[in-house]
This record gives sequence, C-alpha cells and structure tokens, in this order.
Amino acid sequence: MRNASLHPIRAVAQKDLSDASRDRFIGILTACLALATLVSLITGALALAAEVAAYQEARTTLLALGKSLDAITAPDFHPLKLLRGAIEQIEILGAVLGILSGFRTAASERGRQTLALILTRPLQRWQFLAGKYLAGVLLLSGGFFVVFALATLMLQLISGVGLSADDVLRITLVWGVASCYVLAFYSFTFVLTLWVRRPAHALLIAFMAWLLVVLIAPQIGDTLDPDNQVAGGVFQQLNVPKPAQD
Repeated sequence: MRNASLHPIRAVAQKDLSDASRDRFIGILTACLALATLVSLITGALALAAEVAAYQEARTTLLALGKSLDAITAPDFHPLKLLRGAIEQIEILGAVLGILSGFRTAASERGRQTLALILTRPLQRWQFLAGKYLAGVLLLSGGFFVVFALATLMLQLISGVGLSADDVLRITLVWGVASCYVLAFYSFTFVLTLWVRRPAHALLIAFMAWLLVVLIAPQIGDTLDPDNQVAGGVFQQLNVPKPAQD
C-alpha cells in the first residue's frame, strides 16, 4: 500500500527532473550562481594564500638563521571566513534561483494545460504536489551541493590552508541551511503560482517578498543598530572594551 502511494510521487518527480534536464534552465541558473560564488571566494583565497606564503617565508628564514620559531607568533588562519562573500551571493542569487524555479515548475504545467490532465489520472493532489516538491528538492539541493563542493575544493587548493574535519562539517551544515532557505522561496512561489489566476502576479508577489526579506529587512536592521550610526562604531569611539560590548 505504501509503495503504491509512493509510485505516483516518483513518477511526477522523474517527469520534472527529465523536463529540467532537457531545457537546462536550472543548470544555467546554478552555473551563474556558482560563477558568482567562486569569483567572490577566489579573491579572498588569493589574499589568504599570500599571508600563508609570507608566514612560511619568515619561518624558513628563522630556521636558516638558526633561531627559534618562538620569535614569531604563528598566525591563526580562518579559511571559512572567506565563505562569507559566497554566502551573501547565495542569500541574494540563491533566493532568485528558488523563485524562478518554483515559477517555472508551476507555470509550465499551466501553460501546457497538462495540470488538469494529470489530475484526471489515479493521482491525488498531495501526491502530485509531493512529486513536484521532491523534484525541486533534488534539483536545488543537488545544485547547491555542487556549488559548495567547488567552493570547498577551490578554498583548499588556492588558500594553502588545510581544512579540518570540523571545517568540512560546518560547510555541510551551511549547505543544508542554504538549501532549506532556497527551498522556502521555491515552495512559496510554486504554491502561489498554482493558486493565483495569473502566474505573472505570483512572480511579482514572490519578488516583492524577496525584496522585503533579502534587501529591505537587513537594511532596516543596520539602520536601527546604533553602532552603525557613528564612523568606526559607538563602542570604539567610547573606548568600550570587548567584554563590556557583549
């Protein structure tokens, strides 16, 4: 009984995956996101590689002079900080990817008038929606996995700083959160496109929500933060120590 209920879901998901592979829409958007992410990462990785090279050169010079390495303090490199720009790209462009993917998935069925035909089959509405959602999860999370895998590889190769198992675990957690973030926009746009009479209105509402969540709300938060109203920060100007700031 359970396999019988899951079979239509798999069929709908496979259909969506097949359609996506033919038109390459998701692949092109994911490639653009990967390019923007890697560009922001490479610039920071090159700067970190220069710092690592400078430290290694100073270390080699001290050893050649027969001096102790205690003369210099080993810097504490934080390679994961270089992913901050990549996360910002995902926050902005990833949400757009989710919106366009959700709109495309729902509008394509309405445009080809296949939605009514599909629902005449022995298929319940929740199975149809579950199949669509599963296809979106596989496409978007899989695409983001490729983006994060490339970012991790480039960070390892260019920066010259090895990543620990804890670093890889943190990157994996960020990938999971980023996938959920993008899938939220995907689900919202997909349901909205099926619900409203005109799909264009759904796309407009989705981008209004994107503007509010991604652009307007963070700006309001920065404006309300009193530390941002003074050049250099209020705490720095008043010479407030870090423990007191916290």
